[in-house]
Amino acid sequence: MEAQARAAAPAPVPAVDKWQVFRDLTTARRQFGLSGRSLTVLNALLSFFPETELSGDGPLIVFPSNRTLGERAHGMAEATLRRHLSALVEAGMILRHDSPNGKRYARRGCDGGLSVAYGFDLRPLLVRWPEIAAAAIETRDRELRLRRLRDAVVLRFRDAGKLLEFLRADDARTLRSDDIAFLAELPLLLRRKPCSEALRKAADHLDDLCQRLAAAAVTLAETAEPSGRPDRNERHIQVQDINFPDSEKPEQTAFTQNPDRLQDRTGTNKDNNKEASLPRILAACPSLSAYSTEPVGDADSFRRAAKQIAPWLGISSDTWQGAENSMGGLAAAATVAAMLENRGRIRSPGAYLRSLSRKAAQGTFSILPMLRALEGRNAAAS
Repeated sequence: MEAQARAAAPAPVPAVDKWQVFRDLTTARRQFGLSGRSLTVLNALLSFFPETELSGDGPLIVFPSNRTLGERAHGMAEATLRRHLSALVEAGMILRHDSPNGKRYARRGCDGGLSVAYGFDLRPLLVRWPEIAAAAIETRDRELRLRRLRDAVVLRFRDAGKLLEFLRADDARTLRSDDIAFLAELPLLLRRKPCSEALRKAADHLDDLCQRLAAAAVTLAETAEPSGRPDRNERHIQVQDINFPDSEKPEQTAFTQNPDRLQDRTGTNKDNNKEASLPRILAACPSLSAYSTEPVGDADSFRRAAKQIAPWLGISSDTWQGAENSMGGLAAAATVAAMLENRGRIRSPGAYLRSLSRKAAQGTFSILPMLRALEGRNAAAS
């Protein structure tokens, strides 16, 4: 009765293009509870109406059979067709006029015009067109705001990636544990269809992260100028295949992996401190503990911390795996910890670690000269 009363109401406009109504309804279909298949059936019904415009001057009833309607609806099965016709009736987009025998047909008068028709009345589309148009405008505005918000998130994500690439290891002071998890999950979120609330939270997090990274980048740019002091050699590094600053040449070295130490097995005894124990490494390389997300107190946590820091130094997983295979897990972790201390002097950490891995495979690499150089520099600084 409500649908019949609505269809019988005066039309707010004298006429409207039927395809414009259909396009607006397609845009706002979710607000009226309609699916894409229901709109396919409505499109077929509109195609049976001979005029381009829906007007209140005459009847707006179409009366195709289910077979004909199904063929025009791209071969839709009859059971499916009935279900979507019912959905259109329930949504108030069409009105059903039943004949005495339940069939759809029309009777013509003596002048050849339609005197009575039984089928589906399209007048509700004319009566409700202002409502449909307003819903379509609201939907388009909402989708536009969502697209702009998503574009802003993608751009801020790109900015954060560029800042992280510039900062490399120095970003570890700025990144928090929730930042790492957020940056890992954000690409998955963007591949889906996130809601506006999820995008706003992501945008707020990225704004805060970019501000912190930008501040760290400014600080790094201000402190990265090479000094003219004679005890500094960063201005003289011209190639990537370099060693840590130390006057001694690497000894022939092999490592045994005890839980807490790396033992030089060359048999040389140049000093009384030939063992690269974990406490000694941590004392010479304090930055690793500062950047780690967990306390570093044993060999396992030491290796995990180095593996976590390696990507931020620009070291790929393949390069890290190659270093572990050629040096051993603890020696590779100690090398990364030493590289972290010398990050301002190494132009390409990934290429540098690959070079050291090749030396380790040939038996010409030792961790001890690196540690002695760092210990000497720390002693001079204190």
